[in-house]
Amino acid sequence: LQQVVSQELPKRAGSTDLAGLMLKLDSMCSSADLGSMKAVLEESVNLFTVLGNNKGLGNNLSNLATVELAMGQFQAARKHMEQSIEIAKQVVSTLERSFPKTTDVETATGGKGKELQRAKITLSDRQGKLALILLEIQEFPSAVSLLEQMLEFDRSTAYVRGCIEKQSALGHHYLRSGQLILAEKVFTASLKLLQDMQHVPGVSASEASAYEMLALHDLAALE
Repeated sequence: LQQVVSQELPKRAGSTDLAGLMLKLDSMCSSADLGSMKAVLEESVNLFTVLGNNKGLGNNLSNLATVELAMGQFQAARKHMEQSIEIAKQVVSTLERSFPKTTDVETATGGKGKELQRAKITLSDRQGKLALILLEIQEFPSAVSLLEQMLEFDRSTAYVRGCIEKQSALGHHYLRSGQLILAEKVFTASLKLLQDMQHVPGVSASEASAYEMLALHDLAALE
């Protein structure tokens, strides 16, 4: 449980069930375990709130929302994910203001530049999770708009995992709603993206292979 409260839970948006943000926790797989996990996370949220630790609070709110999504508690998941997003926005804003006025924060390098990039990726991931929640409560226009907005950001920063996950979520939404041409277009774009980004720094061969398998799996869903 220490791992649960110290970092954000992993996710894989969009295979066959958009609600299934694959909680890869070997010791907690039943609904009872999810309930226990939720209780621990709620206590952690209260603790980090008292301590004034925004990073810990943001991570735990996001994790709490992820667990609530897996439990089908969509409104609670939305509330907590939106709170975690606001914290992530504050972190990004604070880091951007820490640069000298003459610095182009979009191209900044070094330790502070990397920290800002990680903060923006965290924000993108949380907004991607929120889009999945919106899909589940059938707020489709808002979900699609959010996915498209964050997909554009992920492309601009060569955030491959974010691109693949959001394209997969979009494609499965179109597939479920019977928009097969749009679904095929999005899934095909995932494969093309992988081809275009084969030599992106920081993306290992095994990671690229996993993304390719996900894209091929998505395309197979059209058959």
